[in-house]
Amino acid sequence: MGMFDYIVCKYKLPGDPPDFVAKDGYTFQTKDLECCLYNYTIYADGTFSDPSFTGSIVFYTSNIVGSDYGVYTSDGSDAISLEYKAEIVRGKLLSLIETEYTVGPALPIDKMKIFVYPQKENNLERIAEKMKGKQFYVLTHDDNLFPVTVVAENEHQICVQKENGDFDIMNKSFIDHLLWNSLEEAEAYKKARKEFCDTQKAEWDRYVKEWNEKYSL
Repeated sequence: MGMFDYIVCKYKLPGDPPDFVAKDGYTFQTKDLECCLYNYTIYADGTFSDPSFTGSIVFYTSNIVGSDYGVYTSDGSDAISLEYKAEIVRGKLLSLIETEYTVGPALPIDKMKIFVYPQKENNLERIAEKMKGKQFYVLTHDDNLFPVTVVAENEHQICVQKENGDFDIMNKSFIDHLLWNSLEEAEAYKKARKEFCDTQKAEWDRYVKEWNEKYSL
């Protein structure tokens, strides 16, 4: 996603913005300025907080608060994404148009599920152990599985060597679901994670189908 800046638009927005825009204080994000989390304002009279600025500013917002295989809003209301484009000359607003208004299905954020694997808690015991010289199996997020040997470690990190001789540095805070004592343990975790993800995706696809049928899309 990268960095961005905040922009408050006190000038009347075109179209019919949804209620959450006002609740959020008409605050948007933009990548067209410094991208340093600075705050800018377009005032009600059309002046811009940087009086020397000339150029285009695209700013955007949405009520989406989470996503995985699905999209989530705080209360399950439809997901809405908005985008506007402002043309500014020497700190004065020349024009402001709506460039995007999309509506899509969403579930309430409390329906978002996190994959929990009981055996993973036992895996955490390794973090407190001396790991140098031991062999483990690495299971990456994209389901690659391969053996490694821990060749060095400190309080926060380990250095592992792959069979091809390559080295990799791993943070101990994240190894509880990446390193496994045996191929069988890694495969069992991989299978359980896939079943969970497949179920989540199927539930979301079913909801999207119902939503599309409701709105005849």
